[in-house]
Amino acid sequence: MGQGTTCFLAAQACKENNFGKVISIDDGSDWNENYKYQDFLSEKISEYRLSNFLNIENYKINFNNLASLNHLDEVNIVFNDIDCSPYCFFAILKWLIPRTKTASYFIIDRGATYWPNYCAMELSIEQLNSGKIPKVLHDIIDDKLQFQELIKRFKFSTQYILKTVNQGSDQDSFAVLKIEDYNIGYF
Repeated sequence: MGQGTTCFLAAQACKENNFGKVISIDDGSDWNENYKYQDFLSEKISEYRLSNFLNIENYKINFNNLASLNHLDEVNIVFNDIDCSPYCFFAILKWLIPRTKTASYFIIDRGATYWPNYCAMELSIEQLNSGKIPKVLHDIIDDKLQFQELIKRFKFSTQYILKTVNQGSDQDSFAVLKIEDYNIGYF
């Protein structure tokens, strides 16, 4: 059951650092309480004084067209707790890379243990670091030449984290994809 825990913790970190803002896309469909989800979120934002650090946008995200997110022009961290399929991984990666200035982190829930996504990440990272666009990603990119130039600016690395949870839990791991400027200061 989604209760906004991740977005509240991230917003609290922004508040403590007095820097950053969390944008959470959540239509409340995982909420199965009688209490209205939006009322719950509004009360918690007010209670924890997070209004300057957290915006919750109430709609269902469409991975075939992420234009609803185009108002976000620089992104440092994306947390995907919606769908860990390879298609969603590539759709978000396509959207994220042009919004990365010097570094971004893409965190995928279940990314370390959901085999199709794990394989998609592992096979793609090597290609991206070689300046190549994996075919499945290439097929969904509009401006292929511009994207080709973008990936040459970055290096990509992953880390996989297993969580200790109850047996049978779907939330048993996550993967972190780091996208960072390839230039480490040498000419």
